[in-house]
Amino acid sequence: MGESRLSAMLTFLRRRPWLVVVAAGLAVLSIVTMTALRQRTETFTETEFMNALADGVVEDVNISPNTRTVWGTGHDDEGAFTYRYRYLEAAEETLLSQLRIHAPDFRVQPPQSSAADIAATLVPLALLAFVAWFVVTRVRSGGVAVSARATKPADVPDYGFERLGGLDEAIVEVSEVVDFLSDPERFERLGAKPPRGVLLEGPPGTGKTALARAAAAEAEVPFFAVSASEFVEMFVGVGAKRVRDLFERAAKAGPAVIFIDEIDAVGRRRGAAAANGNEERENTLNQLLTEIDGFHSNRAPIVVMAATNRSDVLDAALLRRFTRHIHIGLPDRAGRERILNIHLEAVAAADDIDVSSLAARTVGFSGSDLERLVNEAAVFAARTSDSHVTNVHLEAAFDRIVLGLERRSAVPTDKDRLIVAYHEAGHTVCAFVQPDADRPHKVSVVPRGQAGGVTHFTPSEGSFMTRRRALASLRAMMGGRAAEEILLGDDITSGAAHDFASAGQLAREMVTNYGMGSLGPMFIPDPSQPVAPETARAIEEDVARLLSEALEDARRIVNEHRDALERLVAALLEEETLDEERIAEVLGAAA
Repeated sequence: MGESRLSAMLTFLRRRPWLVVVAAGLAVLSIVTMTALRQRTETFTETEFMNALADGVVEDVNISPNTRTVWGTGHDDEGAFTYRYRYLEAAEETLLSQLRIHAPDFRVQPPQSSAADIAATLVPLALLAFVAWFVVTRVRSGGVAVSARATKPADVPDYGFERLGGLDEAIVEVSEVVDFLSDPERFERLGAKPPRGVLLEGPPGTGKTALARAAAAEAEVPFFAVSASEFVEMFVGVGAKRVRDLFERAAKAGPAVIFIDEIDAVGRRRGAAAANGNEERENTLNQLLTEIDGFHSNRAPIVVMAATNRSDVLDAALLRRFTRHIHIGLPDRAGRERILNIHLEAVAAADDIDVSSLAARTVGFSGSDLERLVNEAAVFAARTSDSHVTNVHLEAAFDRIVLGLERRSAVPTDKDRLIVAYHEAGHTVCAFVQPDADRPHKVSVVPRGQAGGVTHFTPSEGSFMTRRRALASLRAMMGGRAAEEILLGDDITSGAAHDFASAGQLAREMVTNYGMGSLGPMFIPDPSQPVAPETARAIEEDVARLLSEALEDARRIVNEHRDALERLVAALLEEETLDEERIAEVLGAAA
């Protein structure tokens, strides 16, 4: 039992030799410090030194005229001690005369440090030396602790393309990678150069990582996943070494897939910010470019797949290495339905869930958003101790994600509830009566988040923003202020602030991006981009014109449909939340 523990301890220390060095250093420092502290040190005044000198207590005397310091050793009833005495320049003659009488063997030399002084100097120096040694060791080893995720063994993923939804076109393009990894000789016989680099670009949460993992599973090869930020380090050469180590491990594993997430962290355009000290990042990028090229002819087939949502900032040389650029966008309705079914299979879902209707209402949701929706529904079901996830739970999860969490603790006054009801009813009516506007899906006067009420619209499935749809959206956004004016007249509230911000952004995009304003074709993607003063003034005037016209149109709509507006306000005050069917029932033939 004792021998096994000793063997285990020796193995532990053999794998961590730095622990032995640290322990030995601490032991030496302890011995030096204890030795220094064991000897007593006295600091004499002039009178004390003269008395000690006359009494023969002082045995050894050293004097330094340059620093006017006297030091040495002595012995009294308490034992041996060291002493130090600094004298004034005026007392030098008296001191020398007394030394010639009582200590004629005194020595004139530079001052020496006591054992305590030596220890006080050595301890910090030794600690600094240890820190420097430890840092250098980490740098040479590539920072093992930091890159633990990159160095863990890679396995073949356990699911393939069958667990993906809404990525049909991307799967077709990635299939070339799967064929190459599964049978590289087929490409070599024909002299074809297979894709060694694939760039997956698109909004966050659209399934880029899942697609790369599934490709490795289909090819039945190991999958090495790493974040590009793990290559970025303040120590020179660490990032490049981590890149080399990663590719060496992948090569030893045979045909493999290396997935680099958020590659823009290391692959940004070189020279764009030289003043910010990016030399180490650029060295890492250079090493990455070299490894992707695959200069080692005998290396096993490796495919590098990278993900980013900022391909516009990537270096041109890096983009050239990725011979396949695959855009992964938000899923369409059929894709959302497939994704919902996949995630619902992982929970105890009821048989009567209307997945098709839910997919139709989740326009603009990414794959991760849909996964979160199903998970939130399962949380609601668990909270209410239900045995299955139902449509009720999914609807509650949808409301929480889109509209925000209800603040039932907030108790608004009757006047505030009336103002909120008119405001939200104005949005709903203006959208409902316009064929080109997004359809109002739900309206509520229950406080959610920071809002006193909320109106949610179901966006169109169309890929393009048309001018009619943009103008209809502006009128719907201004409907809240227009309805407030009916109730309050000139005493309007601040409730339309968020509406104005959203409408202003859309109007500015219409003028500067879409060419839908009176200024004609124009594209200024960055609002901070400097433009001529005349152009900036013209843009502001055109944006203001669009907003003013939208507000005038909204006023006309709510006045023309005043009866429908009042019916909707009454229903909101009574029922608080209305869904799409109830909205249509209350407004009737208003459209």
